[in-house]
Amino acid sequence: MALSPSLDIPEHYRRQFADNWDHSVNQEIQRLGNRVRVDQWDGKEKVYNTIDELEWTERSGRLTGSTPQEVTGRARKIVKRDFKCQVIFDRVDDDFLGQLGRPDSEVQEEMRRSWNRSVDTKIAIACNQTEYGGEEPYTTAIDLPDDQKIDADFGGSAVGMTPEKLEEAVRILETHDIFADEEDLVLVMGPQEKRDLLQALKTATNEVWANMIGAWHEGIENKLYGMEVVISNRLQYDPDADVATCFVYSKDRGIIVCPDSMQIKFDERPDMDHAVQISAYAQYAFMRRYEKTVVTIDCDRSPA
Repeated sequence: MALSPSLDIPEHYRRQFADNWDHSVNQEIQRLGNRVRVDQWDGKEKVYNTIDELEWTERSGRLTGSTPQEVTGRARKIVKRDFKCQVIFDRVDDDFLGQLGRPDSEVQEEMRRSWNRSVDTKIAIACNQTEYGGEEPYTTAIDLPDDQKIDADFGGSAVGMTPEKLEEAVRILETHDIFADEEDLVLVMGPQEKRDLLQALKTATNEVWANMIGAWHEGIENKLYGMEVVISNRLQYDPDADVATCFVYSKDRGIIVCPDSMQIKFDERPDMDHAVQISAYAQYAFMRRYEKTVVTIDCDRSPA
């Protein structure tokens, strides 16, 4: 943790704030940040290489010729981005200064909540953002294929979350040999999509669907269609179409994040009658690792 040189702010306030910030950020449980692959590395960017799937062939006899498969790697680049959060207050506010060093500091709590919201939002964006890779300098655009996307009108008309959409998401993953009983799958949807499923439960004519959704809703089962469910308000949302993008991904192979340095600085602002400014700076990187491990589900939120 780096701090700016001491100003008129008592050193113990600054040190306590920095120590509490380190502790709270490291111990914080983010809704999505704890459900992705974390890969820490030094530097500003990193290139991942993906090797095509290899196949085994049967050896048909003695002294047969070798049948090597050429390794063709595909590169994908991830770049750390800079983030900041700043607050400012009057230097004569002794009560405000005094509470900075407390673990329950309102400023620190709100900065922490804001950071967690930002991380979860960036993870939601990473599910279908354009990645870049290919040959050096790694500028080839890589988009999530259309066959990994479930439209809002899946089934014939624009609707919210439905059991059919979840079944389709599972089917898409299974076509790529990604099975819920072999790796952890995460389903991220909003409170309205949760309500959509409960409405489907009330009117369900399919007993299997009703039992599955009912067991999850009542807490009897932790997973839905074999997927861990996370309810989040950080989904991508298109206000013009009134459509929210939910998504399913493999916890180990879907999305990668890289947390990096986080700094707290205190500065005196003579341009504002010597106000005091607290700034938090962080670096973070977000990337979709494999297209086949992510499925997006568009859900209509317009009134029925």
